[in-house]
Amino acid sequence: MVGDGIVTPEEQRRIVAQLESRTLVRGDGARRPVRSPAHLLTGLLYCGVEDCGARMSGNGTSYVCQGVRLGHNCPGARAMATSVEQAVAAAVLTRQLEPAARWNSGDTPQRRALPAEVVERVWVTRAAGRGRRFDPAKRLRIIWTSV
Repeated sequence: MVGDGIVTPEEQRRIVAQLESRTLVRGDGARRPVRSPAHLLTGLLYCGVEDCGARMSGNGTSYVCQGVRLGHNCPGARAMATSVEQAVAAAVLTRQLEPAARWNSGDTPQRRALPAEVVERVWVTRAAGRGRRFDPAKRLRIIWTSV
């Protein structure tokens, strides 16, 4: 060793642990970054088409049935992300007063975590036709957590 170190061995262990917590190890041993969900309702939306029930995920500005994306036999539910997110957020905020206060004062990560605390699942059904407005009363079914 020559001179004083910049960080102590304990600080180096904490730094390395923090960096490793931001990555996952793939099957081939390579590390890849852990990404947070890009859409507000990732993990909560499910396809409400009969006999499907696959998760829905963000695809650009829409949520799309994973069954369709994976090539399964599903006509596929699809909905504009902003419409679904606004409808679910409105339902959460009108049903729960405490989350409403946290929603209004929170940043994006806090807002992303809030629906998962009070909503177990959201089923999105397929639209009756093309070019129709999104009607949450007809297309959404929210299953609330029992907390």
